[in-house]
Amino acid sequence: MGHNRSDKLIREVEKKEKLISKNPDMGSISEIEGIQYVLIDKNFSLYYRTNKDVVEILAFWDNRGNPENLNVK
Repeated sequence: MGHNRSDKLIREVEKKEKLISKNPDMGSISEIEGIQYVLIDKNFSLYYRTNKDVVEILAFWDNRGNPENLNVK
């Protein structure tokens, strides 16, 4: 991944984190109970859950990976 691509990805993650903090229910519901996710881009997703007023980031996931290896409990 090139330097420009990395910088763009970091900016997108920061943007999504801000959006999630303002609207925690914006994410898609995952197959794992209580866990939601947002797409960062076509290759990456951010998995999270909310506990009262706290958004807990659980995983930065490469969507090209095997979903059985996603461990977010």
